[in-house]
Amino acid sequence: MEKLGSRIGLAVCAALILFWFVKPGGSQFMPVPISRGAAPPWSLVATDGSVVSSTNLAGRVVLMNFWATWCPPCVREIPDLAEFQKAHAAEGLTIIGASVDKDDDKSVKSFVERNHLPYPVGIAGPGLVESFAANGPIPTTFVIDREGRFAARYLGALTRAELERAILPLLAATNAPPK
Repeated sequence: MEKLGSRIGLAVCAALILFWFVKPGGSQFMPVPISRGAAPPWSLVATDGSVVSSTNLAGRVVLMNFWATWCPPCVREIPDLAEFQKAHAAEGLTIIGASVDKDDDKSVKSFVERNHLPYPVGIAGPGLVESFAANGPIPTTFVIDREGRFAARYLGALTRAELERAILPLLAATNAPPK
């Protein structure tokens, strides 16, 4: 009987979490406090074979989005992320899609190609997930400023309005984006 109660409790908690992140028309994301300290050094092999890293993106505003192809809120936020990347790349923004799909390069690459994602996407290995402490719910998104410091962290699907609120001031913080 105790196991049944425990399972029911877990099911209720899971339903509440699902409702929070998937409910239409309501708040889709939750800002999470984060230290303004330096982001860890990182690198990721994108689906096109290129390597993106904190080193080669130094001086840019980086939005690191941990997501998965099987995650409805993750997929729901992708059109806004793609549009935002296209609109602000010249100002110094780079969005990175760090997929937590378990070593499934083919499905991630197929997803990226099918959806014409305009930003680098790759499989987030355990080291990347651990260094960002991103082993919780997805999507989880980190915003890193031009100086390589954490600026924000979000759980859940970001909206266009929140992207603008969080990132536009960071993009405006310097006159000339790096090449």
